[in-house]
Amino acid sequence: MSVRNESSRSPALAAVLGTLALLLIGTGGYFEWLRPSLLPEDLRYLRLAENTVPIPLAQWLHLVFATLGGFILGFGILLAGVSGVAWSGRLRPLWWCIAIASPVAVGRFFYSNLVLGSYFLWFVSILALIAAAAMTLSIIRLRRGE
Repeated sequence: MSVRNESSRSPALAAVLGTLALLLIGTGGYFEWLRPSLLPEDLRYLRLAENTVPIPLAQWLHLVFATLGGFILGFGILLAGVSGVAWSGRLRPLWWCIAIASPVAVGRFFYSNLVLGSYFLWFVSILALIAAAAMTLSIIRLRRGE
């Protein structure tokens, strides 16, 4: 049973956080799926022509920016949950967003480190297990109707 706490409601805060969440989700999605390895301003700053960038460097940069995008996307999803709590006075939106944001942010980080054959994959694996626990505990709360 979800208890509503009227004193925790803040429609103005919910609107501000909701707007920020949407912008972060869009930015994270852009970084994860659409952003090229190097933007024109990156090339200008590096004083490089596009055709001189080594392919392995471009591939690595794509992984780096996609990982950053996963973190931005995960943070945006989490802020959407906080916005939902501020709007409704209930915790249920937060449980949903924790369940989604945890694997989005940490899962992308894990994948990138796996592809790179990172020496720190052991540590990133611990983060992934903790994120999976956060997701699982949030889903349990949702199933209980909290």
